[in-house]
Amino acid sequence: MKYGLIVYKDTENIGDDVQSYVATKYLPKVDYIIDRDDVTSFVPNEKEPVITFMNAWWMNKKFNWPPSPYIYPKMISMHFTHYDTIYHIDQKHITTGYGKEYLKKYEPIGARDSYTNNLLKENGINSYFSGCMTLTLDKFEDLKKEDYILLVDVSDKIYEKVKQKTNKRIERITNNLNASEHSKLTWEERTKKVIDYLQKIQKASLVITPRLHSALPSLALETPVLLIDYSLNNDRTSDFLKLLHYVTEEEFLSKRFDFKYNINKPKENKKDYLKIRQSLEKECFDFINNTNEEKLNKIKLPDIEDYKGFTKVNEFQKQLLLDSFNIVNDLYLKEVKNSQTAWASSNTAWAKYEELSNIIKEKGIEI
Repeated sequence: MKYGLIVYKDTENIGDDVQSYVATKYLPKVDYIIDRDDVTSFVPNEKEPVITFMNAWWMNKKFNWPPSPYIYPKMISMHFTHYDTIYHIDQKHITTGYGKEYLKKYEPIGARDSYTNNLLKENGINSYFSGCMTLTLDKFEDLKKEDYILLVDVSDKIYEKVKQKTNKRIERITNNLNASEHSKLTWEERTKKVIDYLQKIQKASLVITPRLHSALPSLALETPVLLIDYSLNNDRTSDFLKLLHYVTEEEFLSKRFDFKYNINKPKENKKDYLKIRQSLEKECFDFINNTNEEKLNKIKLPDIEDYKGFTKVNEFQKQLLLDSFNIVNDLYLKEVKNSQTAWASSNTAWAKYEELSNIIKEKGIEI
């Protein structure tokens, strides 16, 4: 049996690596690292299925769907973003044609949030709300609590307010990564960064953050957490607000908040997430235990060399599309710049015309 781990190679957010890390809790081993944004091109060393959890944010580049036929997926804790960095395809890659057929082959699909769940159901795909797999992170043993407040990607205003209200040590960190440097690291090196990040969360007396990638692990690691809710990503956050203590930045900065929440003696986390955690754990472990070689051997897979040939052609065609898009985008930006220059020039010319007209009129010359 072979096992694959989905990793977003070019991520700018350590939260994506946390998603990958939690999947290793259920995988007996990791035989292959599979790039999240290039799952179509994955080819194993031999003609065999590779068991893989698909918990991730899918897909910024929507032409990288559906996954390789060698991936035998557990489709759980999935989020399909409407955001598209390339072609503004919206959701047609999963709601029509072969993309939809692929999902139906492995339904029911475990949706990380109601947005994804409703999207799939509205398009005739059997799905259910599974929640986020980071809720199943395990605590690190023999890790002592420390009396500090951890601020993850908070604004300067919140940081200043916290400084005024506590004598505790404050640690301020970010989820942001340098993608070009981080992508060069091995998974083992990235894992060390994830562990360091999660241990900081577990040791803290309180985590304050607008990041779900920090708030949900805080629940799992049993560290009190306060979410700063900006409501910018309701399709991702709405299902999880009820699991958390949360507040807007405006409310946090107000004086009345000090009477509602004591950051020096924070409220215990709600326990509502435990049902989601238990359900996810059971489903993931059952998938691994019930997936046997006899079942997988019935899957018809293409020959390795044939699929390599397909991916070579596919990568060539995708690169042509990307190059064409970049050319069109550059032309568009050039035209916008030219228009802005022409508009500015026109305004300047009109201003000079009015100025000269006024001078001529002042001299009593009719025009």
